[in-house]
Amino acid sequence: YQRLQSNSLMYGMNGKGSDSLHSFIVDKCSQSIEQLMKIEAISMEKDGSITPTAASRIMSRNFVDYDTMKSIVKLHHDSGPLQILQMLSNCHKIQFPVRRHEKKTLNEAHKYVRYKLEG
Repeated sequence: YQRLQSNSLMYGMNGKGSDSLHSFIVDKCSQSIEQLMKIEAISMEKDGSITPTAASRIMSRNFVDYDTMKSIVKLHHDSGPLQILQMLSNCHKIQFPVRRHEKKTLNEAHKYVRYKLEG
């Protein structure tokens, strides 16, 4: 809230004042709720309350971002290990560069990998 007030243009907010700030925050929250409902990470009850699902619990406990969870949810229920591995390898937030001191360990572990991808 404080950062948004001090540097509103950085966050894409055009107007100034408390009404503009309030409507901007409400808009962002509404967009986030709609996105989470699309991937069924939350559900909206008839009384307007929001209930978390298993997907949202996984997201919060394991620090899984929205785009990665969207890819996970798109998988078919009968996906095999190869499809899951391909999906995970396409997730940008999961990919981390290998540090120099980890290459030897990684190469040793690669000998035991069951499903190897090209590239």
